Amino acid sequence: MNKLYLPLLVLCLCIGSCDNKEEPKKEICDNGIDDDNDGFIDCQDIDCLKSSVIECDCADGIDNDNNSFTDCADSKCLNSTQKECNCADGIDNDNDAFVDCDDADCDC
Repeated sequence: MNKLYLPLLVLCLCIGSCDNKEEPKKEICDNGIDDDNDGFIDCQDIDCLKSSVIECDCADGIDNDNNSFTDCADSKCLNSTQKECNCADGIDNDNDAFVDCDDADCDC
């Protein structure tokens, strides 16, 4: 009878460890990290472009994150690296070393 317990114990341990499959990681679209390890970070990741959690494109005329604000009117686009959002605020919104009307994004 004791010989039967050992194989049953081993089988139970194997089944228990085999059931704990790790869930695939999901991309968090605004933390600057490649969370799902696919080589793409945040808005460059197709998972973020397909989702509506973050305003990924601040110059496409679309309310990507469905919060009723589009592109530069969306606070998520302020200080983005995509476009000079406000051409009269005295701030280099897109961090390209050009401010307001000196930035090619602005039509002043």
